[in-house]
Amino acid sequence: MKFDPEIRYRCIQCGKSCQRDWNIWTEPSTASGALRTLQEEHLIEEDGRCRLARDAAGCAFLQDRLCSIHSQFGYASKPVQCQQYPILLTETADGLRVSASYTCSAVLQKSGLPLEDQREAVEDLLRRGATIKRLTSGSDWPDIQRFEARFEPAFVEWGWDSALRRAIRTMLAGRLAGVGGTPADWWDTHQGVRLGQDNSLGWVLGALLKPCLAQHQSQLWQAVDQALLESGPLELPEFGYRGSGQEILGWARTPLDDEADLERYRRSLWFRKQHLLCHSLFPGMLMLWTVGPLYRVLARWCGSHGALEKMELNLLGHSYVAQQIYPLICDYWISTYAYDGGGHK
Repeated sequence: MKFDPEIRYRCIQCGKSCQRDWNIWTEPSTASGALRTLQEEHLIEEDGRCRLARDAAGCAFLQDRLCSIHSQFGYASKPVQCQQYPILLTETADGLRVSASYTCSAVLQKSGLPLEDQREAVEDLLRRGATIKRLTSGSDWPDIQRFEARFEPAFVEWGWDSALRRAIRTMLAGRLAGVGGTPADWWDTHQGVRLGQDNSLGWVLGALLKPCLAQHQSQLWQAVDQALLESGPLELPEFGYRGSGQEILGWARTPLDDEADLERYRRSLWFRKQHLLCHSLFPGMLMLWTVGPLYRVLARWCGSHGALEKMELNLLGHSYVAQQIYPLICDYWISTYAYDGGGHK
């Protein structure tokens, strides 16, 4: 096992994760034992499976921000899904990578012991049947390792934004030229989509910002697209924002004075191979790049931790959005952009 060096974790009993609208499925032995002893009406059977009921306050077993299952029957009686949170496990060809979700307050605050000191707890989770994400890279793994070995010193030297722009431009150029796989000369400069400079940032940012909004209304989403693509006015009541798409794009392009949390988050995403969980490496690198512009917008509205939590929750950690949106954006680029003989857009 390899442990994410950016993560410190010990539950601070905030109850926040138990208030989300996540489906928590239980094992048959647990559902027929401790949970039914508590409140059988708080269990919902669907298609031969059993899950915990929810109400407006969250999990039906949540009492005063604490788990009633845990308090009455102990940690081991909780569903494995609850026991595992916020631990994230990714199996790769070179071992199991252990990280944690930035939707967790303790992880955001770096509260507790380094993750590596909790090896025994992780091993216990594995014995209990923890959920593991498995990369499907297979025979591509040596190529991916060579790519990463070249990319890692580049983002240390140039910073994430510049290194990722170069990688994405080269990948896009290779795809447009009909070259598949990982480009060995990814660091070469290619003319083409100027990420963050032309209107590409507007429609990319629009696609990623909308899932982070509490209200999923078509009229609001259209207003977001119109503002970002045409630099028009925009009002977002949940953030108390009234301004323009031009202002938001300016924020997205301008680094904040302190981006330590963003850097830490990107290192965690890189460690847990999130860029390889987005269908393929091309959309995965796009995901790593867009984390920066999106963070710079959200952080102005809801603070650094709020921005990380929204991105993790709505785009990466607990949904299939990343597996849908980023490949679609890449496919759109490939079908939209063309190069002339001189290599220009």
